[in-house]
Amino acid sequence: MEAKPVEKPRTSRKLLYAVVAVIVVAVIIASVAAVILTAPPAPVKPITIELWYNDDGHYGDTEPTVAVLLKAQLEKSGVFQVNLKHSAWRTFVGQFSNNQLPFFQLGWFPDFADSDNYVTPFMRTGFQSLGTNYSNPTMDALIDNETSSTTGRDTTFSQIQDLAARDVPTLPLWMTTAVAVREPSISGVVLDPYLFRYYFIGKNNTATSTLTMSTTDKLTSLDPAVEYDLFSGTVVGNIFDTLYTTTPTNGSEIPQTIPLLAAGAPVNPVGGDPKVWEVTLKSGLVFADGSPITARDVQFSFQRLAKINNPESAVFYVTGLMDGNVLANTPDNVISMPDGPTGLRVQFHLNKTYAIFPNLLTFSTTSVLNHNVYPVGTAVDNPTTLPGGGVGGGSGAYVVQSTDLANSIVFTANPNYNFKTYWQQYQSKGAPSIPVPVSNTFSISLKAAAPALRQDVQAHVVNLGYRSFNPPDVTALQADATLKVDLGNSPQIRYMVFNSGTAPYNKIQVRQAIAYSVNRQEIVNIVFGALAQPLWSMIPPGWYGHKDVFKDVYGSSPDPAKAKALLQQAGLLSYIPPVDLAVGVARRRAD
Repeated sequence: MEAKPVEKPRTSRKLLYAVVAVIVVAVIIASVAAVILTAPPAPVKPITIELWYNDDGHYGDTEPTVAVLLKAQLEKSGVFQVNLKHSAWRTFVGQFSNNQLPFFQLGWFPDFADSDNYVTPFMRTGFQSLGTNYSNPTMDALIDNETSSTTGRDTTFSQIQDLAARDVPTLPLWMTTAVAVREPSISGVVLDPYLFRYYFIGKNNTATSTLTMSTTDKLTSLDPAVEYDLFSGTVVGNIFDTLYTTTPTNGSEIPQTIPLLAAGAPVNPVGGDPKVWEVTLKSGLVFADGSPITARDVQFSFQRLAKINNPESAVFYVTGLMDGNVLANTPDNVISMPDGPTGLRVQFHLNKTYAIFPNLLTFSTTSVLNHNVYPVGTAVDNPTTLPGGGVGGGSGAYVVQSTDLANSIVFTANPNYNFKTYWQQYQSKGAPSIPVPVSNTFSISLKAAAPALRQDVQAHVVNLGYRSFNPPDVTALQADATLKVDLGNSPQIRYMVFNSGTAPYNKIQVRQAIAYSVNRQEIVNIVFGALAQPLWSMIPPGWYGHKDVFKDVYGSSPDPAKAKALLQQAGLLSYIPPVDLAVGVARRRAD
């Protein structure tokens, strides 16, 4: 009998299919895993920020170029998307003074000759008119320490700069060279960063009838209680006098504080109290109208600052040292007159020890005004609108003959100027050898932009041009044999301001990430060339306590990786989610 064939189980074939399927799935999963593991990280969604700048030439025509370059540098880091915004200078000042700008470009000339002037306005709680809105009790204590004594400040300034580099309320970028272009016969041009003294300037160091100048600068106000920009402050310094002033300098040295309206150095302490300072006026001083300058005028001028209390001004210096409400309403309690209102002595009763008070009294905000001419509680932007044209309002070398604040300003010599020969002792520092003002009439034309400024000096429409030339124009004008180009060692700094009370700048990591992203040298090379240099601290080189702290902390070139890491660690970065690709495995029907 024949044997039946053995039938193979169908399950063996099914098992084979299952094994193959498992292998295929494993291969697919491994491939997907490999793709995932080797794929680039998810793209970052940049933090959107606004960068503001001035657009009408206050800093020259280079400002938009700098803004575009900064935008490119920040976006190159991969973590920021920058939207540029801009406004005219007068609007710009109002915006940042009232904390309406979150992040913006600004410049700074020193108000007085002390390194603290590069610190307090930006970093002290309550000093908000420059838009930082920054407050740190540790910084406040350091600032109070360095202003309480004129000795042993090196260590404190070092600590201040270290903390500033960590907190980054402002970001120093570059410092510029002062430039004036003049006819060769023009003398007395001293590029003094504290006060550009028009009254030194004439022709061939001889009495001159008329001198003309052009500028792209903009006037905001000619009232010491309001103005807080370089050009307006310069004009104020030429029509008003202060208790103290500084020796002339071209910026290569820090000047000395010297008496002007004051008879000598202030007395301190008074009655054993280091918070009390006594100043005695020189006898026989008069305003431009011939009326005497007295203790009452000094007290009135400070009271007026507090009474007007303009948020765009530098009143914070005064109200930070004397109670503003008391000064405004009962000034005798903080500025006393030991010999009465017609006397010559005044005593300042400060609310804290402030060793650099004489330096502050050189600043244009502390100018002495005639209490019989100026109103106590009302700002006067244009002095020619006062009764009698405001001629008796100040005691400076010039009085304002006419101005519309927008197009021109014309000065005439003050016939009763108290210091006509005073400056001859400073001839070695650029002062003229003849009585001042050297020019009887000094006229300034306000130009819309740098090309018009260059045209005026090149065509000899004016005798002098000052602020602000385009860097290529400076090079071209240096080659013009009919002109002389003066370059000054200016402590003018340029920097960016963070409003620390506004998102996202209220996050210290955002400010630090921006510090890692900027390229100072690129800005200097592309925009300014030899007319600027990178700046690594708010206190510029040559000033007491300076050190290149931002270079030490953030490096000399951008570091996008560190910027990104900072924001990642702080949880401030979000990511663009990847596209979800579904992977399917086909099933084979079982036999």
